[in-house]
Amino acid sequence: MRTFLFAFLFLTSWVAQAQAQPNKALADSLADIYKRYNQLQEAFDASQKALGTNVNGLQQKYQSIENQTQANSNVINELGKRVKQFDEDDVVNATTLFNKSKMSFINTATFIEKVDGALRDLNSAIANFSYASSISKLNNPTNNELGFSLDKSIVDILDKTILTQVKKRGMGDRLKSIINNIVQIPLISPIVNIAKGITSALSATVPAVSSITSVFNTVNSFAISEPSISPESLVNFTKELQKFVQHYEALAKASQELETSLSQLRVKMETVRKITENFTQKTIIDVYTNDGLPDLAKMELEEMVKKFFNYRSVNDYVANLEKNATGANKYNYLSKRLIYPSISRSQASLIMGELEKLNNEYLVGLSSYQKNVLTVLENAKRTGITPDPNAISNKIAELDSQYQQVLKAYIKDIEIEEVKAAEANIPRH
Repeated sequence: MRTFLFAFLFLTSWVAQAQAQPNKALADSLADIYKRYNQLQEAFDASQKALGTNVNGLQQKYQSIENQTQANSNVINELGKRVKQFDEDDVVNATTLFNKSKMSFINTATFIEKVDGALRDLNSAIANFSYASSISKLNNPTNNELGFSLDKSIVDILDKTILTQVKKRGMGDRLKSIINNIVQIPLISPIVNIAKGITSALSATVPAVSSITSVFNTVNSFAISEPSISPESLVNFTKELQKFVQHYEALAKASQELETSLSQLRVKMETVRKITENFTQKTIIDVYTNDGLPDLAKMELEEMVKKFFNYRSVNDYVANLEKNATGANKYNYLSKRLIYPSISRSQASLIMGELEKLNNEYLVGLSSYQKNVLTVLENAKRTGITPDPNAISNKIAELDSQYQQVLKAYIKDIEIEEVKAAEANIPRH
């Protein structure tokens, strides 16, 4: 129990450090995992105590039989036959018990091997989310994959709404040059926004939106000093810019929501990894005993699996135990030497359940991101910010193909159904 308490305190501290603004729902979720894990241990302790009482009762009954040997010879002979039968049954039971424990440990090792692999595959999928990079490129002001680029679009809007009214010679060309530089080399920092309704708090971190804000501030300042520019022209200019702001902010929001989802998934994944490490440490000791083992607390899950807790290692070790045990009572000894705790079966099920949740959350996050991005692109077609709607349709088809490839590769790598099958193969006690 101290090990579980220590692990819980460690993870609570870790989660607090991992998130600058802790998510209460997430923290409650992680605490619930440990609560259920510890409840399994407490229930097991109670059942073991009850089992001990039952065993003592059987021993007392057996002793009572032995005390009746004062009876006549016929009764004594009959009792001898019963005792012999009891011993024979005990050997059979001991052999069955040992074989069941042997199979349980071997299959649990196979299961943990697959859990370790699945956690590493999930971590890799989160860390190397290359699919999102093709979408983030769309936030580049010079990107024209959707049939338009922000730098050229802003100049076109400027031409139509503002520059036609500029009477000073050369002033229009100079303003165009300034605007081009602003758009192509955006300043990513909080900007004093004259028209506060044009952007949201997200603007300062989105290159395209930062560019638009800077452009608006520049044009607005210019319009104040240029009486030939009418207020109506500035309003029209602002309305056209607002379409692009909404488009780029929506793309950025989709990416931001994805990153939040993946960040929470990382925290939950680390919790499941710690629980699996704790379970693996305990089960390794159940198999090998503490004699000669290194400090397992200093090992990560992958190292423990490779060195001690995989199908081959456990199978070979248990086979040697059985081979080296001798005598008529070898299985009585082996059944006591190798005991698979019933709680371990429940804990394996808990780990499987949490891994399945992680898998489902990743798939939901990926699907949600895809839907959000496609919605943004469909809105871009509807608002008419591109002169080439077919370019957006082509991009949607391309992103859908990439999404399907990412999904297929992930499902193939994590092999969640194989992990579930391995957990199902652990005998139920």
